[in-house]
Amino acid sequence: SFNLIGKLQKDEDKMSLMEKYPFSGCISSKIIQTMQDSNKEKMLLKHNELNFNDIKQILITFDVNNLMAFFERNGEFCKNKDVEPYAVIADMSADKQLQIALSLTTRDFSVDTKRKIFATLSNEVKEKLNREDYPQEFQGALNVKSKSKYVLVELGRNPQDYAGLDELMSINPEKFSKEQKEQLKQICL
Repeated sequence: SFNLIGKLQKDEDKMSLMEKYPFSGCISSKIIQTMQDSNKEKMLLKHNELNFNDIKQILITFDVNNLMAFFERNGEFCKNKDVEPYAVIADMSADKQLQIALSLTTRDFSVDTKRKIFATLSNEVKEKLNREDYPQEFQGALNVKSKSKYVLVELGRNPQDYAGLDELMSINPEKFSKEQKEQLKQICL
């Protein structure tokens, strides 16, 4: 069914069939991904059967500017579905992440949201950025190492770099020395 519907040329035809026939969230997601961004947005807001992964797979296919506008316009939807911008952006290609990083300071997001996005950009993207172009409040987030949507804790780093990123931190303290455990306590304060 997906193969046939996904090959239809007009988004209106796809949307009409989706209204007539109930599909699983996964199939709906795959169909929606083949649409224009404006129709993707309409369908995302309409289909409650979509879970976080379905939604993320759709959002990743958006044009960068349309994605950022989607997050700005649909904060309540994202909150209700537990869709954090950083969790979506972290799984995007380096090219798209770079585009986002270059425009992020002008976007209508909270400082906390921007810090989380900066912190979870791929390390490759962070290396390409001229940190001098970014305000001080984002420097720590740009300095931390990341892996997907997590921030890797490096002991000995300035604990302020991790400020506001607690829920994103990934650590494995099992093999820490006593000194490293003490440094970890400093980060957690």
